[in-house]
Amino acid sequence: MRAQLIRVPGLYAGVPYAYASIVPAGALVHTAGACPLDEDGTTVGIGDIRTLGLMRGVALAMA
Repeated sequence: MRAQLIRVPGLYAGVPYAYASIVPAGALVHTAGACPLDEDGTTVGIGDIRTLGLMRGVALAMA
């Protein structure tokens, strides 16, 4: 069984990993690289705003 690697438009593409993966049997989802980076690789915000940027990336990967 192979995992489906998820690469997401709108998140920084210059990382050596996929932002999420899905294993079909059981619908297990793994996320990685939960960093508040925009599509250019620039860190987004500070404090709570940075957390929102991080969660935006996770939401994009899970969509």
